[in-house]
Amino acid sequence: MNEASASVIIARALAVIYLAVAPGALIRKNYFSDIMSGLSSNMALLYLSGMLATLIGIVIIHAHNAWTSDWTVLITVVGWAALIKGVVIIACPDFFRARLAFWSLPIINRILPWLCLALGALFAYCGFFA
Repeated sequence: MNEASASVIIARALAVIYLAVAPGALIRKNYFSDIMSGLSSNMALLYLSGMLATLIGIVIIHAHNAWTSDWTVLITVVGWAALIKGVVIIACPDFFRARLAFWSLPIINRILPWLCLALGALFAYCGFFA
């Protein structure tokens, strides 16, 4: 059995996550609005999501902090974005909650599922087939 690189392993995991989110968001019109509403009204859930985002960001950055000129830089960007998001949620939850309304905008609810699908397809191709 070949040992997969960190890039491939992380790309596969991200592909599964993004491709799992996309169909639900495409089928349910208010998918992201409902999630953001739940986060906004539940501080414990918001705190746990911050902890999880921080943990995921740290793990990705530790395993893959490569600023390259190929597709693998997207993994590094996702890792840093998760870390920054998690730290902001933990350190400044009210600041984060004040910005959740943006993610409930109708245009965002139409664009975000397609973005998840595109990122999922890209990570799936790079992780499983390239």
